[in-house]
This record gives sequence, C-alpha cells and structure tokens, in this order.
Amino acid sequence: MPSQSPIAPLSVWLVFAVLCVAAIGLESSGLDLIVMDALYRAGGDTYGLRDTWWTKNLLHDSAQVIAKAIAVAAALVSLFGNWLPGLRPFRRVACYLFLMIVLSSLIVAIGKSTTNISCPWDLSRYGGERPYVHLFEARPVQLRSVRCFPGGHSSGGFSLLSLIFVASALGWRRPRAYLWLGIGAGTFFAATQWLRGAHFPSHDVWTAALCWALSWLLFRYGFEQRLKVAPAPRTIGVQGLAFDGRAWPSNRK
Repeated sequence: MPSQSPIAPLSVWLVFAVLCVAAIGLESSGLDLIVMDALYRAGGDTYGLRDTWWTKNLLHDSAQVIAKAIAVAAALVSLFGNWLPGLRPFRRVACYLFLMIVLSSLIVAIGKSTTNISCPWDLSRYGGERPYVHLFEARPVQLRSVRCFPGGHSSGGFSLLSLIFVASALGWRRPRAYLWLGIGAGTFFAATQWLRGAHFPSHDVWTAALCWALSWLLFRYGFEQRLKVAPAPRTIGVQGLAFDGRAWPSNRK
C-alpha cells in the first residue's frame, strides 16, 4: 500500500518560506554587513582567519573531505549493500543520501556560476576591489565574474537535513535529532566561512533553504514509495514543527 508522507507538505514549505524570508531579511536589514563588519574589525581590519591552518585546512578542507567521504560511503552501501546482510536494509536510504549530497552540490555550483555575487573579502569595504551590490540588483557589467553565492561549503552539512524525512518515514527513534544534526553541521560549516570572510550569513541561509526543499522533493517524488515505511506513520503538522507527530496531523479530519 502506498505510504503517506511522514511530514506534511505544509510544514515543509512553511520552513522553506521562513528560511527565504530570513535570508532576505539578513541582507535587506543590513545584518549581513553588521556581522561581517564585526568580524573584520575583530581581526584588526582584515579577515585574518582567511588562510590560517585551522580555518582553511582543518575546518574548511577537512570538512569537504568528510562530506565527500559520506557521499562515497553512501554510494558503496547503495551499490554493494545487497551482498552484506547487515547493510541491506540501508541500501535505498544510502542511495537517497548520496543523491542528496550530489544534487545539492550541483545546484549550488550552478548558482555560483550564474549569480556573480561577491564574497565579503572581495569588497572594497573589506579591503577588496569590488562594490557591494545587493542580491537582486544588477551587477556592473565591467566586473569580472565571481562564484560566491550561494554558500557551497555549508551545503555539505545542510544536505544532512534530508535524514529527518527518512527517520520519520522509517520510524527511527528521536527523528528530530537528525534534523538538528543537519542544522548543526550546516551552521558549523557556514560559520567557518564567515570567520574567513568568504560568505555573508544570508548566503548560507539560502543554501539551507535550497537543501531543505531539495531533500523533501527528492524524498517525496523519488524515494517515499521505495522505502519500507513503519506501520501507521503519522503525518507531522505545523504547530511547533513537532516532528514526532504529536501536533496537528494533516491527514485527519
């Protein structure tokens, strides 16, 4: 029998809308600049953490390696898990996670190649050469193309938001823990780039919104019917974003 979505679409799109509004608010209110001004001044009018070993090599480069390792591990489980009884139940979950990481990286890469948004460290405000231009403003045609929007580093963390849909559908214990795993990983990766002067906070909130929407769409239209859903899954409603199913089941009258 076809399964019901473990999280109500209204809840999903409400979260997406809140993230988009938050991203727009961070830029339009000037909070983006306030945060990056503070970090710039704290470094003595420079982003002194841009190329340090612990921010660039440890927190940035190593995090990229971890994200790629998770993707490779998920691909291997998906391809070869059928021959390992202990991994067999996780093959489709692994395939979903692998595709989520790859697709989120691809979408972010497309965004970077088409938006031509500057990094903070490129701006004259912070010692660079480019003017600050708002997201929805036209770029001066004479400016060279740059690739700083949306945030790419944080997509590896925010792609783990996808696990909330799997955890809820399969009846895993404490499914909200997987939501916080994605939020925590994405925010940690994002903050690393703020310290380095690589992104404004709004860049990474946009990334979170993209990863959240993509993870639900991929689950809903690609994997929901393929996963073995736990008996009588409860649809999760909007109130309090109660992912354990205790609030406003949308499929009840």
